[in-house]
Amino acid sequence: MQPTDATAPPFDLLELQSLRAELLLRMAVQNLILVLLLPLLLATFIVQLILPATAPLAALGFTVTAGAGALIWCHQGARQVQLKAYLMLLAARHTPDGGWESWLPDHPIGGRLGSRWFISTKGVLLGSQAAALVAAIIQAGLQPLPMLATVAAIAVTAFFLLLNPKESTAPIPGRPG
Repeated sequence: MQPTDATAPPFDLLELQSLRAELLLRMAVQNLILVLLLPLLLATFIVQLILPATAPLAALGFTVTAGAGALIWCHQGARQVQLKAYLMLLAARHTPDGGWESWLPDHPIGGRLGSRWFISTKGVLLGSQAAALVAAIIQAGLQPLPMLATVAAIAVTAFFLLLNPKESTAPIPGRPG
């Protein structure tokens, strides 16, 4: 319910605050997926070392789990693109400079990692899957069926990760384009 007194912030500002909070939550989810990947990969390596016969299945399990995490990561990224576009519209009404969402693209982080987040983040997801596969091959040798399934899971993950979510430019029905 909206406050009615004269000092209440306009709806746009409340919406702006709410959407920024949602954007931060989605960023946190993405970061959590990346952070949890390391202990999961370490656990996979430990299982592969202790039980070499199960190494291919451990690699497959890790790859499927990391792939599911990558899909969640992609979904969060797609929604962030939408949120950012809408936030820029709202912010433009209240600040001539547009705020953080407008400032950020004009001030990228310098250096190799900062300018290559697309590669580094997706490299973590795909590289960890490849590492689990290589460790399985080292521990148990080539076992065609589980290895093929693992490679297929890595390929599916790569397919979705490399689809860069972009903002739709299609006009919204019933609204001026």
